[in-house]
Amino acid sequence: MLLCQARQTHVLPATQSYITTEENTQAWKKAKERTSAGISGLHFGMFKAQVTRKHLSALDASIRSLAYSTGFTYRRWQFGIDVQLLKHSQDYRANKLRTILLLEADFNMNNKKLGKEAMEIGEHLRLLTRDNYGGRKKLRAAEICMNQQLTYDSIRGCRGKAVIISNDAKGCYDRIAHTVAKLALRKLGASRTGLHSMINTIQRM
Repeated sequence: MLLCQARQTHVLPATQSYITTEENTQAWKKAKERTSAGISGLHFGMFKAQVTRKHLSALDASIRSLAYSTGFTYRRWQFGIDVQLLKHSQDYRANKLRTILLLEADFNMNNKKLGKEAMEIGEHLRLLTRDNYGGRKKLRAAEICMNQQLTYDSIRGCRGKAVIISNDAKGCYDRIAHTVAKLALRKLGASRTGLHSMINTIQRM
């Protein structure tokens, strides 16, 4: 007798593969003007100022939407700035610095839209892992530390045995396999063309 186990399938809601003027306006209004951007000089303050005029916001939306809806990547998006920040005050040793990559402001905004939609769909369909605390409503990454400490206390209280590994994934942001990232985000309903634009840009940097 052949037993077949039915797979649970999720119907992903349709995502918007373009950017409207209203959406562009709201996104830039929420952005912080002090946020640093890429090498072109097109900074967050400029985009925030432009959304106060509807025709300029429509222009910005069309530029972002062209890439998001077709998978295109602009030449200026393909250049980033590596900036090293101090992890600890007055400690300038190279191996103790934190390196971040500054992206072009509008490219960064497209990536935010992609991530926001994927997270919303993941929450709605309960596709996110239980230990994923970052960027989720009513959850904070700081709670992971509390849960970890409670686990330690529980082990000590029960006089149990445990093996604990604290792994610092150094430089992990640029070690992510692009194929795996695309598959994971597509599972969460992220826009195919939006994803292609993001990955294509990163690969050409």
